[in-house]
Amino acid sequence: MNKTEAVSNSDHICHHCQFVMPSQNSLTGFRCGHQYFLVHPFLRKLTRMDHFPEVNEIHACAQWCEKRLTKIA
Repeated sequence: MNKTEAVSNSDHICHHCQFVMPSQNSLTGFRCGHQYFLVHPFLRKLTRMDHFPEVNEIHACAQWCEKRLTKIA
């Protein structure tokens, strides 16, 4: 199996991660918000996007977490 087949068979890529944040100033268009989301929402501070690492286009890191579906009541 080559690399492209492995990616197409898996949803475990950064673009599908719960921690991904859209970013206009990254090459991939996304940045990793893992450290940002670890902080309680009331304690989060505005931080420039370039402080967060760019995500890979086809790989996921060890902190990858599936996006959870949320219901709106």
